[in-house]
Amino acid sequence: MDTKEKPNTDEKDPAPKKTKSGLLRALIVPLVAVVAGVGATHFLLPPLATGGEGSGAGAPSSAYGAAPGGGDAQKAASTPAATAGPVRNITYLLQNILVNLANTGAKRFLKISLAIDCEVPAKGTEDEMRLKIDSLKSKLQDRAIELLSARTVASLEGREAKVALKTELRTQLEPILAAATGGRIANLYYQEFVIQ
Repeated sequence: MDTKEKPNTDEKDPAPKKTKSGLLRALIVPLVAVVAGVGATHFLLPPLATGGEGSGAGAPSSAYGAAPGGGDAQKAASTPAATAGPVRNITYLLQNILVNLANTGAKRFLKISLAIDCEVPAKGTEDEMRLKIDSLKSKLQDRAIELLSARTVASLEGREAKVALKTELRTQLEPILAAATGGRIANLYYQEFVIQ
């Protein structure tokens, strides 16, 4: 008699067959984790310097290249390029700017004083850099007067208007500082803001 062995169906196959969906899942899950990690790194870590004079590959970029108030392309174009190296923070006071407000027949005025936090490359002594910034006083005042005298009383009322004006002042004054020192305005504060 010819006896054929029947396969034993009670025993389990030690190597179960993988299905296409299981294999696909095994490839996609790690891929998604890698992409998520790269995306998180992009948003959480500061950008690297992209070259230029004095910057080594992989050197962290300073905030010089960041546009104030967001990623507006027009603002970014007017912001100085990133420079490598140490920076110095200097607060410069621009005081007692007095302008007649627009559409008031010279009957209403604004008196304003500003504290400007300047972030400049640490070249030379702090006193030398202060003298350099102080030499810009006339240009800074002129630009501020041009901007402020075009404002109406209504355009200066309320918190939002003051914040918007601060942003506009920073945008207008920063190119003057950048051209002379290679620095930027890190922040701008009202020391006095009086409408009469």
